Amino acid sequence: RHSAFFDKGEAEKALNRGLRERRIARVCMDSRALFAATPDNEETRDAQRKKPRVPVHLLPVDAAPVIRFVGHPDLEANRPFLAPWVERAAAWIEEGKRPYIFMHMPNKGDALSLAALWNELLKKRVPTVDALCLDATQPQMGLF
Repeated sequence: RHSAFFDKGEAEKALNRGLRERRIARVCMDSRALFAATPDNEETRDAQRKKPRVPVHLLPVDAAPVIRFVGHPDLEANRPFLAPWVERAAAWIEEGKRPYIFMHMPNKGDALSLAALWNELLKKRVPTVDALCLDATQPQMGLF
């Protein structure tokens, strides 16, 4: 989140070099959908205050890609923001990579709906992707 990691200067170059040497993915934060929203309610204003507004920087490495997507409070407004990620994730999957995509919403309770939308869009592009199971009785998975 530090601004120096996004200014193409020495700090960002050192970060990227260190991640590449260790074969570690750089977490790519995409908050464009959130900041496209009109801050007309407290949840959106709070999310826009707390979430970083940083450029979308991907670092190609051998590690699995990691994306943090922060959505627009209107679920359907996320479709055009998700579309490029669907294509990118599909390409990664077709290359044999296993991307990690984390979904966030201004109202945390809406994150499951965003995850379901993501799964629907990705499954249309990559039919072999498993359907998302939102059954509350499922055990907690590990992150990596």
